[in-house]
Amino acid sequence: MSDTPVRPAPQSFRLGDWLVQPSLNTLSRGDTVVRIRPKTMDVLVVLAEHAGKVLSKEAIIDRVWAKKFLADTALFRTIFELREALGDEVHGSRYVETIPKRGYRVVVPVTPVTEPEHADERPKKVAPRALGWGPAVVVGGFILVTVLVWLLVGMRLSRSQPPTMGQTRRIMVLPFENLGAPEDDYLATGLTDEISGRLAAVQGLAVISQSTARQYTKVGKGAKEIGRELGVDYLVEGRIQWSRGKGAGSRVRITPRLVRTADATQVWAEVYDRDMQDVFEVQSEIARSVIDAVGLTVAERGRLGLTERPTANVEAYEAYLRGLAHWTMDQRSEEGLRQALAMFERSAALDPGFALAHAEVAKMRSMLYHRGFERTDSNRREAGKAIERALLLAKDSPRVHLALGLYHYLCFRDYASALEELGDAHKRLGDTPELVFYEAAMLRRMGRWDEALARFRRLLELSPLDWANLFDLGDGLMLTRHYTEADKVFLRVISLAPDECEAYGYRALNLLLWKGAVAEARKALEPMPVSHQGWPTAYWFRQEACEGRYEAAVERARNGTFGAVENSVMWRPKALLLAQGYRFLGRSDAALAAFDDARAAANSALRTQADDFRVHSALGLALAGLGRKAEAIAAGMRAIELCPMTRDALSGSWAMLDLAQIYATVGEPQSACARLDTLLSVPSHISVPLLEVDPTWAPLRGQPCFVALLANRKR
Repeated sequence: MSDTPVRPAPQSFRLGDWLVQPSLNTLSRGDTVVRIRPKTMDVLVVLAEHAGKVLSKEAIIDRVWAKKFLADTALFRTIFELREALGDEVHGSRYVETIPKRGYRVVVPVTPVTEPEHADERPKKVAPRALGWGPAVVVGGFILVTVLVWLLVGMRLSRSQPPTMGQTRRIMVLPFENLGAPEDDYLATGLTDEISGRLAAVQGLAVISQSTARQYTKVGKGAKEIGRELGVDYLVEGRIQWSRGKGAGSRVRITPRLVRTADATQVWAEVYDRDMQDVFEVQSEIARSVIDAVGLTVAERGRLGLTERPTANVEAYEAYLRGLAHWTMDQRSEEGLRQALAMFERSAALDPGFALAHAEVAKMRSMLYHRGFERTDSNRREAGKAIERALLLAKDSPRVHLALGLYHYLCFRDYASALEELGDAHKRLGDTPELVFYEAAMLRRMGRWDEALARFRRLLELSPLDWANLFDLGDGLMLTRHYTEADKVFLRVISLAPDECEAYGYRALNLLLWKGAVAEARKALEPMPVSHQGWPTAYWFRQEACEGRYEAAVERARNGTFGAVENSVMWRPKALLLAQGYRFLGRSDAALAAFDDARAAANSALRTQADDFRVHSALGLALAGLGRKAEAIAAGMRAIELCPMTRDALSGSWAMLDLAQIYATVGEPQSACARLDTLLSVPSHISVPLLEVDPTWAPLRGQPCFVALLANRKR
């Protein structure tokens, strides 16, 4: 079918007080002349043919676009442009009225003009002035009017021109502003994430992460400045207000707009005032309108993702959005994970057929397992049940495959299966920051360090202001002994997130690994926010110990308000820090008592975490401190069996490091040196400068193998 509409006779007509001239694509009223796009004129002509009657979207599309895909989105944009040209409003419309769920209608009289008027082409008469300037003024006036009309038309046409086809458009969805009650902030956060995710799935769009977008809600920068800083072509922004009511009385009003950063021009906007039941349709319409406005088309497979309606239960979706908001705002703490899990589990209970809710339950439980917050068989089983349920409900969903990939990765270190599932998700979801991050994280654990660092750098293109991603890049650089670059990255992290303790601690460690620079490391730690939690205490404990200030190290540990220092690669009960500090001080009795407390804590943890290599390592260190040599070595070897470096290059290096410390403590210097030599030959958190200043390795000092090791590695 042709895309050219069948117009009535191309004669002019009046739309209320506007003169409409289809042959010229102009609207004029008095001295005002507005040129509109041909498609916008086509829509106006069709509506005018049926003045006073409601015309459905489908009927308009059939006449103007011949049912081409994305025509419904183009219609939304065209109606907006028409209203803008007429000076109309969505509500209280004077010319074109929107009838929710039905269509549009013209609400002013439409009268034909038998003889075309050309007021827009004819200069107004100008009274002659003194000194005989009349003709010059008339001519000048004509030229001025002509130039002004040309400029106005040119500006309007240039604003509507799409970007050059074939280019990748970079776009960022700014967090929508919540105009409702503060407790509804999660709705704005969740909907923004959903719209951003739908756009990221479109080939030809590079979508900046929400973590970076949130940074720009705090700084008040304009579109042009944001565009220059991030290299983005467009911004999507908007407002949302939820008017709660019972049943069908619950409505949501969303007012998005698309801004081109090059000239801060608004290229599309709309107002959606819908029942909350229609929130999925609104998300899809916004995404499709943005895609159309930037000049992209979408393949059939991508179109299905844009129209996804995961649940018909509004209450379940509300809980799901709450879970997304918790996860988005706090992805690193146990509290954030558990709050998100509770909301996703509630969502799945409210709608057992909501596949994405089950997928997120599996994802949160897998995260709790991986990070050591709940590394139990029962938690892993629950994660498995949730992902099985999600697969039964939506076996082709890319988000379900993403959750399945994370389940393989986080619960079993099955990287081959995980990468296969993520690859499947990638085809449908695109190069999203989340997918790129997990690919980078897995490649690192597989020992494919160059590829991992390349993916982390790609992640920064999509998420340039996300301190957590930048932190992981810094850690990767430090592990691979690119200490100079790592230091710059950690300084950047601190500038982005000055309240986060990790960057200060890792920068101090980087300085110790790089140069053994104890004084510089202290200066790096001093600006760190005061905290008695696990990791900040551990950072200061290491610093005080390297300075030989053992009393201060013990005091740090004693004042700590934590049970254990832990992450995905290490678990240290507080008693183990105290025991090491007492040993440095030569207080044998206090050290033995603390080592025994650490042994008891590790054995208690193993009752529910029998296969947790981190706990076996901690048990080995405690037993070594107690002088129980054979048991200590066995525990350290068990950790290696559970997590060898061949299976996990990152975690395995920590298990190897703990085994080296066990050997050093129980008087096996050759075995300790052999493990350290291995660690110095691969990416790890160990270096010759650190070995020289860390008192942990004091038992090896003077041992021939250790002296030779340091000398050989310094060459």
